[in-house]
Amino acid sequence: TELWSTHLHACAESLLAHEAAATADSRGGSLRQVKLAEDIMRADFATPLSIAGVARELGISPRALQLAFMLHRGMSPHEHLTLIRADAIRRRLMAPKEGD
Repeated sequence: TELWSTHLHACAESLLAHEAAATADSRGGSLRQVKLAEDIMRADFATPLSIAGVARELGISPRALQLAFMLHRGMSPHEHLTLIRADAIRRRLMAPKEGD
């Protein structure tokens, strides 16, 4: 069953990537939306932020944002937001403290 699960997961990822490529704006609009979403995420990463809220700010559906991220970043918007937050924590921990 593990082999079947792995195969099913790979097929689902392939289907998502294909769907994203098929629905992406040929003028690069989906990449523009991803970059705008990343800007929103970086600006508000410390606040409770929902992917649906980010999509709403961009005037697109959460599914469209999901597909654009899968196509251009190879990950979901939520995974990308998690990376932004983890990077902020890492930078904060690495920064010298006052008095050091």
